[in-house]
Amino acid sequence: MDWFVYFMTRFPEFQAKCQEEIDRVVGPHQPSMKDRSKLDYTEACLFESMRLSNVLGLGVPHMTICDSQIGGYDVPKGTTVLVNFWALHHDPKQWKDPEQFDPHRFLDENGKMKFIKPESWLPFSAGRRVCLGETFAKPEILLMCANLLQRFEISLPEGVNPI
Repeated sequence: MDWFVYFMTRFPEFQAKCQEEIDRVVGPHQPSMKDRSKLDYTEACLFESMRLSNVLGLGVPHMTICDSQIGGYDVPKGTTVLVNFWALHHDPKQWKDPEQFDPHRFLDENGKMKFIKPESWLPFSAGRRVCLGETFAKPEILLMCANLLQRFEISLPEGVNPI
């Protein structure tokens, strides 16, 4: 959530669009799970925050259980492998303008969250070792962010610029 706050501070125009959506969808009551499916733009900003800012740059080390081939490379049994999440989330072959904060990459032409997440978006890891809390964490983080933006305009003191 820290990175979401950072990006909302850095890009107040995205923060304003999230707040407009929250005001329109939620109104004066506290955001809840029933609002989640209608907070597409806010969720897209959260997803983009998770893409640009990995909790860990590299995944947990794993060991291959058999001889394998990945991307044309031979990987012998017993080789330690790691996923480079930073490289995956900043790969220009997978992401247009990967260094830009662009929540629209997660939205369809109607402004709704795309049903299928991109294969190269793995903030919770993947496979058998995927974070067990992913299905609980994403909605909860969204609600925390929506609650925060509903109540506050996040900004830096005058004269201070985000890095």
